[in-house]
Amino acid sequence: MSNPRTVRELNICLNEIEEYITSLYNVGNLEFSLSNDNPDYYSLFVRICPTVSSFAKDEENKFSTRESAEDFLQGLKEQYKKLRVMTLTMSYKPDESTISDVYSWINTHVGSDIVMDLQINNKIAGGLVIAYNGRYFDDSLRKKIDRYFKRYENVTQLL
Repeated sequence: MSNPRTVRELNICLNEIEEYITSLYNVGNLEFSLSNDNPDYYSLFVRICPTVSSFAKDEENKFSTRESAEDFLQGLKEQYKKLRVMTLTMSYKPDESTISDVYSWINTHVGSDIVMDLQINNKIAGGLVIAYNGRYFDDSLRKKIDRYFKRYENVTQLL
C-alpha cells in the first residue's frame, strides 16, 4: 500500500476517511443501507474514498465487516497523520509526471513516510528550494545569480 504524495492528496484522503466512517453509521445513506443483510463495505469505500482507495488497492479483505472497515481506516488515518512533510518550492506548477518523479526519488533516497508540500514561487526563477526536518536547502536560480553578482561589487569587473 502506498501513501499520498502531496499535502493536498493527504488532506483529501483524511476527509474521505472521515466521510466513509460517518457513512457507516448513517442510516439515511441512500447508497448504502444498514438493513442490507450482506453489505458491500468495500464498494462503498471505493465510491466514497476514490483517492484513498487508489492507494489501498488489494485491501478488500479489510472490509468484511463494518468494524473491520472502520478499524482499518482509523489505522490508516493514524498512519497518514504520522507522515513527515517536506516542503518543495518551485518556480512553476509541476505536472503529474514531475510530481511522480520527484516523489519516487524522495521515496527511494529519503523515505516512504514523506509527503510533499508543493509551493509555487516564480521569484526563485528556477531550481528548487527544500525545507525538511529543520533544514533548508536553496538550489534556486535566483540564489545562484545573487551569489554570482555578490562576488563582483563593481559591474566593470564583469567585463
